[in-house]
Amino acid sequence: MEKELMQVILDQMQNHGKVFSSDLEEYRTGTLVEYSFDPQKKCFIVTEADIIVGSFCDQKILSRQEIEQRLQNYPISEFIQAGFTL
Repeated sequence: MEKELMQVILDQMQNHGKVFSSDLEEYRTGTLVEYSFDPQKKCFIVTEADIIVGSFCDQKILSRQEIEQRLQNYPISEFIQAGFTL
């Protein structure tokens, strides 16, 4: 994914409260993986939760570089489907 496009995605998360999760990944793994920005803590967060039996729900703070690395693996169409304007 282009660096400029990643910047647009992260800006929308940070400034407009957009949240990203992949329906395909959720279906395939049974785990919700949701990426967001916490305005109080001023950091990016990933939340991972077992949606089948509810055995775990973990949150982890990500650096800007870490979230870029994770999000660059998703197709642009999934961001558009999640409500991002690209």
